[in-house]
Amino acid sequence: MSRKKLPPPPKAAAPIPAALRPDEPEKETRSWEFRSLKFAMRAMGFCFFIAYLSFLTPSAVTWIETKWVRNMRVEELPEKADYYLNKVYKPEKLYKIVSRRPGSDIEKTIETLMPYTARMSSFTFLFYSSRLDQIGKTDESLFWWQFGRYRARFDALRCGSPKAVDNVGTVLGLVPHPEFPDDEDMDKFTVEKSLKRVLALDAKYPADNLPEDLCDPLRAMEGGKWLTVPPPRWADIRYTLRYMTEYRMRQMNGTLKVDESLDFQKQVDACDKIGSLKKKKDCLKKLCQGMTDNEQKNECLREADELTK
Repeated sequence: MSRKKLPPPPKAAAPIPAALRPDEPEKETRSWEFRSLKFAMRAMGFCFFIAYLSFLTPSAVTWIETKWVRNMRVEELPEKADYYLNKVYKPEKLYKIVSRRPGSDIEKTIETLMPYTARMSSFTFLFYSSRLDQIGKTDESLFWWQFGRYRARFDALRCGSPKAVDNVGTVLGLVPHPEFPDDEDMDKFTVEKSLKRVLALDAKYPADNLPEDLCDPLRAMEGGKWLTVPPPRWADIRYTLRYMTEYRMRQMNGTLKVDESLDFQKQVDACDKIGSLKKKKDCLKKLCQGMTDNEQKNECLREADELTK
């Protein structure tokens, strides 16, 4: 019995493409213009994201650093001060740490960092004043305000610019500090007491900082490139500043014993111009003898004896 050959199966009909929706473009319309626009939109979004990160990152870093500093124990501050002041000498870094500490810890912070006073920035002392004023410690705030200005004048005198002392107040105004009235408008006893403490602290911790953090903005204001006074002359500048302050105190309390017909600064300059070292010392010692505070008088005489040129 012969087997009948089955016919081949019919070919499947070709699928009918689905009809396009009215809002669906044909594939041919997605040309290079469409792809270019899509790429441009993605690039724009990426740029906005990068810009957002660049704006947010500094704030995030500041927030993290502030949290880290606030959680730092006061006992850790000497280690940071030693590193930033004695090893790498970046006093602005220590200033940032102090400025981010909790306001309630300011008195303990000051006490802990007191041994590093000689190398600290003048801006740090003004910040001390601001923090103390915020917690109602007016007398202490006045003292650190006076000390900060005293040290800033010493820095300005070392900047080498003829107008540095006149312009230093403008630079200090950029640092947070309380607004005290002029000395002439305050109680003379309070001002004199504060200035005595300023001179006593300066005697205990003579300034040994580099003044560039103050000199740089002063030079930018004046448009000059004056060289900083070399360290061998710093002692003479400090000597002059101390006795200008002492002269002012004697004027305030009415016990001035030097010749008021001459400006005290001119007397100091006159002594400094004497060629003979022995005569220069004798001249300066006469000014020392006019001082009323025995401790400061002894400090003055000691410094006069230590002059080497």
